Amino acid sequence: MLDGGHTQSEIARMTGVSRSRIVQMLNLLKLDEEILSLILGLDSSDERLKILTERRLRPLVQIRDREIQSRAFWEMMTEKTLDF
Repeated sequence: MLDGGHTQSEIARMTGVSRSRIVQMLNLLKLDEEILSLILGLDSSDERLKILTERRLRPLVQIRDREIQSRAFWEMMTEKTLDF
C-alpha cells in the first residue's frame, strides 16, 4: 500500500487499524535482513512463532548495531522460560 502511494494514515483508515499500530508494524521492517529472512521463512506451524511476537520483537528495532541486534535476537530465540 505504501508503494502504491498511500500514506500511513490512509492505510490505517482503510484497514481499520490505528496509525500508531501501522507505524509499530512497519518499524519491524527495520530489523536486520537476516533476522527478517529467518522470520519470513518460518512455516506457520513453527513453534518459534510463539516467541517471535511483534511485541517481543519491537525492542530489537531500537538496537541500531546489527551485531548487537542479532545477539539479542538469538538470546530471545534460545530462552527456556517465556513470560507470555
